Amino acid sequence: MPGQEFYELKHRAIQWMVDPVEDGGLGLDPATVAEMVGHDDGGYLIATVYTKLGRLRALARAQRAMDDYKRRNAAIETSRHLHVVSSAG
Repeated sequence: MPGQEFYELKHRAIQWMVDPVEDGGLGLDPATVAEMVGHDDGGYLIATVYTKLGRLRALARAQRAMDDYKRRNAAIETSRHLHVVSSAG
């Protein structure tokens, strides 16, 4: 990634490693990522910084899912009150 400093690239790589697979990441646990990037804290920094960002995205996904669910239910409720009228003839 041109134009990015080493620590920006490292940050992106760590985020990619801890992000869930369904979000395009590797889904690795913090202790494994810490070992891979040379941290000697057993994953504490990774768990407190990077997985927090992942949790925020997970909360946003959950909120979108709930909003979609509410919209679908509202559409179903609306359609229950509609009656199809056909002309027999």
